Order: sequence, then C-alpha cells, then structure tokens
Amino acid sequence: MATQVIGAPMRYLAMATAMLGAVLPVAAQTVPQARVGAIDNSQRVAVQAASPRLRSAQVTGAAASDRVLPHMTLRFSMTDAQTSALKQLLANQQNPASAQYHQWLSPEAFASQFGAAPTDLAKAQAWLKSQGFTVTKSARGGQFISFSGTVSQAEAAFGTTISQVKTRGVSHIANTSAVSLPTALAAAVSSVGGLDDFVAQPRRAFGAPQDVLKPQYTAAGTHYLAPGDLYTIYDVSGLISAGTNGSGVTIAVVGQTEIYPADIAAFRTAAGLTANAATVQLYGVDPGYSSTSDVNESESDIEWAGAMAPSATILFVTATDVLNGSITEAIDNNLAPIIANSYGTCEADLGVSQLAYYNQLLQQGAAEGITIVSPAGDSGAADCDAGVTTAQYGLAVDFPGSSPYVTAVGGTELNEGSGSYWSSSNGSAAGSLVSYVPEVVWNDTANGSTLSAGGGGTSAYFSKPSWQAGTIFGVTVSADGTRDVPDLSLAASGSHDPYVFCNQGACTNGFLNASGTPTVTGGTSIASPVFAGMMALVVQKQGRVGVANNQLYALAASSYASGVFHDITSGTNAVPCTTGTTNCASGGTIGYTAATGYDLASGIGSVDAGNLVNDWSLVTPTATATAGTASSRVDVAGSASTVAAGTSITLTATVSSVFSSTTATPTGTMQFVVDGAVVGTGSLSNGIATYTLATAGFTSGTHLVQASYGGDATYAGSVGAFSITVTAASTSGFSLTPTKSTINVSSGATSQGVVLTVTPANGFTGTVNFTLSSSSTFAGQLVLSSTSVNITGTAPVSTTLTVLAYTGGLAQSKLASFSTLYGMGALTLLLLPFAMRGRGRVRWVSCAMLAACFAASMTGCTSGATTPTSIASKTTPTPTGTYSITVSATGTVNGTSVTRNSTVSVVVQ
Repeated sequence: MATQVIGAPMRYLAMATAMLGAVLPVAAQTVPQARVGAIDNSQRVAVQAASPRLRSAQVTGAAASDRVLPHMTLRFSMTDAQTSALKQLLANQQNPASAQYHQWLSPEAFASQFGAAPTDLAKAQAWLKSQGFTVTKSARGGQFISFSGTVSQAEAAFGTTISQVKTRGVSHIANTSAVSLPTALAAAVSSVGGLDDFVAQPRRAFGAPQDVLKPQYTAAGTHYLAPGDLYTIYDVSGLISAGTNGSGVTIAVVGQTEIYPADIAAFRTAAGLTANAATVQLYGVDPGYSSTSDVNESESDIEWAGAMAPSATILFVTATDVLNGSITEAIDNNLAPIIANSYGTCEADLGVSQLAYYNQLLQQGAAEGITIVSPAGDSGAADCDAGVTTAQYGLAVDFPGSSPYVTAVGGTELNEGSGSYWSSSNGSAAGSLVSYVPEVVWNDTANGSTLSAGGGGTSAYFSKPSWQAGTIFGVTVSADGTRDVPDLSLAASGSHDPYVFCNQGACTNGFLNASGTPTVTGGTSIASPVFAGMMALVVQKQGRVGVANNQLYALAASSYASGVFHDITSGTNAVPCTTGTTNCASGGTIGYTAATGYDLASGIGSVDAGNLVNDWSLVTPTATATAGTASSRVDVAGSASTVAAGTSITLTATVSSVFSSTTATPTGTMQFVVDGAVVGTGSLSNGIATYTLATAGFTSGTHLVQASYGGDATYAGSVGAFSITVTAASTSGFSLTPTKSTINVSSGATSQGVVLTVTPANGFTGTVNFTLSSSSTFAGQLVLSSTSVNITGTAPVSTTLTVLAYTGGLAQSKLASFSTLYGMGALTLLLLPFAMRGRGRVRWVSCAMLAACFAASMTGCTSGATTPTSIASKTTPTPTGTYSITVSATGTVNGTSVTRNSTVSVVVQ
C-alpha cells in the first residue's frame, strides 16, 4: 500500500490527470470580480456567530494561547453573477438537450469562473501573513485559503474568543464569540473555518458478535451479511459476472485516521475477492490511528465499497477532519468520480454560514462531475442526539447528506419472517442468501442502549430541490418545500443480519477471529459505501454522472420504478424523546413511518443494482430549476408558542441574506408547512411573510412548523423552523408571545423595547418567572423590565426586553455615581439581579435600576464632587451580526413546572 503526501499545486494536477484523465472544460460564463479594497483592520464587520456547538457545551476556561490551530480556512463567497451562472451550469450539465450536458469542469476551470479573483486571493494571503499566520494552500478551485497559527493569533486577527468547552464529558475548543474581519476583506470572505476542534462523527452501529458454526456465516438462525449476500439481495452478481465490476473507476473513500492494510487484504481473501490494495492519500497533519471508531469506520468503508465494485480503484483520502480536510481536498483536487463518505453532523451543529460554505464546495464537486454519497444518520429522526438514550434536541437531519448535491442513504433491516431465504452453508463471495429478502425501516433502538435507527426527515436549511417531486409508486411526493432525506436506503442493522468486516487483525479464519466469532457492524455509514460501490458500476458504463439524484428520482417516477427500487412500506425511524424537550412536549417518540412511495423513513426504497445500472440511461434526468442564487436564511416566529387547540397563531417568516455582500430585499412567496404538510402560502413584503395558522383539529403535543422560501432572481431558497405546543382546550396553562421576532439595533446603541406577553389559558393563575439564554456568546447586555409576573385573572401580563448593544457603560461606568446618589445599601439591592447569569454573558437588570440608569444618563450622573466618565467613553460596542436570544417563561401548571420559550433574533448593525 502506497502512502502519498501531496504538496505543490503541480503535483495535485499531475496526480489528478494521471488517475482520471482529461475532463472537458466549459467556456467561461463569468469572470471573477475583484471585491477586496484596501484592508483597514480598524474597520470590521462580523461574518459569523460563535460556534453553534455551544448550545450543547459548557465553557470551562480559556484555550491555551499557544495552542496551534493547524487547519484554519478563509472561505470565499461568490458574487450574485457567479452563483447564478453556477446554478445554470449545474442544471445544464444534467440536461441532455444542453451543449453543456456532462461537460465537467476541472478545478482550474471552476476557479476561472466561480472562484475568488486572483487579486483578492493575493490580498487575503498578504493579510493573513501580516497577522502572523502561515499560509499552507490556496485552493485550486479558488474557494478557500488554508493557513495555520496559534489561538492568540486567531483571537487577535478575527476579533473572537476561543475557549475550552466540554460536551458529554469530552473537552474541546471553540470560538465563544462572533468572528469578525476587516470590512474590505469581508466583501469577498464568507466565513472562517478551523477555529474549533470538533469533527464530524462516523454514522455506524456495532452489533454484538454471536457464536456461529465455524466457518459458516449463516447457521442456527444467526446470519451475517457477507459480500455474496449483498450480491444476491441487491442483484449485483449478474453485473459482476458480465464484467461490470468497477474496472477503470476510482472511488475516493474519505476518513480521518490511518488504517491497517492487512485488514483490507484479509477481508478480500475471506470473501474470495482478488487482491486490490487501497492507495492512501494523506493531506496535512497525519491523524495517526485517531480512534478505534475511526479506524473501524474507514476499514469497513474501504472493504465494502471495494466488495460492491471489486475491480475499482479504492483511494483512501485521509486528514484530521473529514469535512474541512478529506472531502474538501477530494473535491478541490478532483480525485475521483465518486466520493464515499460515512461521516456527518446534524445541521444545527454547523450553523448557517458553515452550511452555506460547505454546500458551495459540494456544488464545485457537482460541476466536476463527482457523485457524492453520504449517510442519513443513525439516530433516527433525531440526528442531533447521537450516542444518547433519548432525544432532546428534536427532529433533525444529517449533513452533508441533507445537501441537494449529495445522495443520502438511509437504513433498512431484513425482515425474513417465516420465509426461507438462507442456505445452511456459504457459497460464492461467502454469501448464503438465496433470494431477495423483504425489508423494513431499520430501527434497533429497542435492542441497545442508545438511539439506533435510520436517519430521515426534513432539512431545517435547504429548500426542496426541483427533482425531488412528482409521483413515486403512484403517490405524489409531499410538496413540503424542504429538502427531504433519505434519498434511498440499504441494509444497515448492526444487530439483525449485520455486516462482517475485518479490523485490526481480527480475521484469522476467514471472517472469524481466534474465538470463532466475526466482527460485525451496521449503520447508514456502511450503507453509504455500499451504494457508492454500486454507483461505480453505473459510472463504468455511463462515465461520470455528477449528482445522481436527478436520475434516481427520474427512474423512481418512471415505468421502470418497480424494477429499479424496492418500495419499503413498513417500519419507522421514530426514537424515544425526553418529555418537555423540542418536538416532545408529552414524551413518547419522534420520527416518521414508512409508506407507499417516497417517505421520510426510507426515501424511495432500496435498489436492484442490476436494473439500476442497465436502466440508468433509459429516462431523462429530472430537470433542475435555476431560480435563486445568493444564499438566504429564514427566521420564523409565532405570536404564541403554546396555545389551546382551536386558537389561531400568527406566523411571521423573515428572509435575509446569509452574507453581507448581498443586500437586496428578498421577494417572492413563502410556503408554510406543519408536520410535513403544506398549510398555506404568503407573499413577502420587505422580506417578511405572515400567515395565520388555525389549530382546530391539532392533536395535543408539539408540532413542527417550517417556513420554506422558494427564492427569487437574487436569492436561493431556504427553510426556517419553529415549534408550537398545542394543549387540549380544557387544559390550563399560558403562552409567551413577543410583539416581534427580530430586534434591530445599531452597535453601541440601545434598542427599542420588545414586549413579551404572558397570556393565561383555561383558568391558569400563579407566578411566571423569566430567564434569558443565547445560542452564542452575545457581547452586549439584555435587560428585562421584570424577571417575574403574577397571573391573578384572565388578563395578560407582560415584561419588556431591551438590548444594549455594548458592554460597560450603563451597567458598569455609572456605579460610582449610583453609590453617591443612593448609598451603598441601595446599590446592593439594585445590583442583586446581576448575580443571575446565563450562557452568552446574558444579564438581568431590575426595573428600578433601569429607570435610575436612564435618569442618571440624562443628567451626566453627577452628584456632589463625583463626576464619572461619560457612557460613550466607557463602552465596548457589540460586534455586528445576528444573535439568537431565547426568553423562557416558567410557571406551575397542575403541580408540574412548565416552561414556554420564545426566540428573538437580535440583529446588530
């Protein structure tokens, strides 16, 4: 096995040319425009918020200032003209009637049309070096610059704070405040990567090895999946025997570890496959054997991708981080026509700016003709809750699988029932299945200690791709306005008929170890490389195909559907959830159930690879719509978050630009979706759409509301989410409603107040207490006029939230004058609320203090001989950006503590 470390750009080009051959360039439609002017470090703008990981992490201290951050990236945005032209190109590349059909770009051709301008790249590199960083790479595709430096250098250059944090008992580092750049540089830069050490995790499920009769892999009711079994169930044998075996095709398997070559060799020997060693391609710092989980993941990926395409070239691309390393390099260097990825993270853990950047990178892969396959996740419909026993973060899906430029693979489980499907001995490629076995949605959660089920659901960020529509198996795909996952599903159980694999010397007798048991695995992370191997068979016959989804959904909507796909109509990916958490007001489970046609538990279904390959070119790819260019985001709020059934709620959806370089006001329409079903639409006015949602007939519990923006001539579509809790009409309680969902305030100034109203329902009385929290560190001050209210009748009561977009000043610089005015005893009482602190440096100030402070500020806060410094000279303005603030109202309903939350977006300008 050869290991290569690539350095200079010419070596990238030489390797790619040698492995893949020439690719046809497309005539340039755009020329990168210079956007970066003279860089002035004193003029700055926020480009991204604090790390989204902070929502589930606790800050434990400062990060070591001399710690090296080896893989930081400065990520460039595209102009509106570039994004529009790229979207049109991607549509043309999948349109047989276009002259650009399957005319794929090289990385250099991509850069010449869609990358940053050379002068901007040069200025950015010069600025990075001036900050003390070491520049390690300028991307071939013109989308990013990689560099390294210390924590202290990063904090100074990007105006942020990097801290030690702990989540689920594991220590990490992350930026705990917003990231800013010089305004001139921010005109072309969308975000900065590598400021934390969180990495994507493998989506896999391990089963417990069980004794079997040696050396069989099927006996006495215990069955394991060997390559021959997949050949049978998914109809691969005929392809391989006829010579469609992956010959001439390279599959890039991405990982973040080293591997043991002997394990791959042992697997192929045990399966009766010819020797075919993988080539290892290392980028950046050697990750070593990073963890047992990573090693097992990568080895099983290589083994099974190679098993499905036994003559394909397997290129193992590894770095310390799959997303920011392996996938990035595989795309930027155009290493292979297929990328097999088994890692992911839930969308919320990346945040809007990172999702937008990585999706832009995946678009480059699509333009190069790369088919990217990723898992849908192994925590059922609750992807943000990996490795736990009950979900608490609600419905969520996995990225990069949720990107429209990726094929997401979910999980099924064999359902033999009383049928006779297994031979008592092993045959070709160690298989013992004799025919296709019916499948259900994979869900082993009840068998283990953590959530273990096929991922699926609706994206909270990406809008519905035009190809994910139409009629499949006679049923129309939901017009929910959101990107739905998975696209398809394959066997994934780690308990019932799991996959065998060889790891760390375990295969000593075929697939068995010295104790006579096999090592087994499952999860959508094994289903993903299996499908990547199938796509290698397609590419062998068709050449590069790029994004596979246009053709997959066209086949599913055609007369060939029943031959190409197995419709999965039984099973669920629902998993247990914690009572009172997101989407789980009353406990129980959250998730989706399989049904005829496309569903959010199994997608289109599983595949017949023989028919998939042979029928691939018999249909015209589903067209890709081209409306929409610049990245947008949707923030949605309701007039109440909790209502009694039958009470109407006003939904307000606000569309804004993700990047500051685009300032046009969004236009178009908004589609409102509740629990996956469209309930109505609204037109945008000044970027805002409203809709009155009637809750008559709603079941008690939490319902997911999504606002899906379809895009316009400037903006691409996007999705926002909001949860409402519906109570029975006779149930007492209360709701919390803000007068508006977004507060705009100038940096260094004080906002207008937002009234938060508590409305009692069905006889509720008692005290309601307010608390504040933020999803990221808010470098300012939040003031509630009252931290509690008392409900004594049917009338609503309220508190007012005011934002001070600075630190110091009002709450700090005037304390000397307060002590002179009111005496130390009075000051102690006034400052008592400061003892209550929450995440994000959120502060509570009493109503009396607020009034006193404003009165003092009008008089200069002078008293006797004391003349304190003015507010203006003692304040630090809050960095510009958007911050999410949660106001929680807690009261006791029928002896149970109940909390209602409302989210308010603070936009500091």
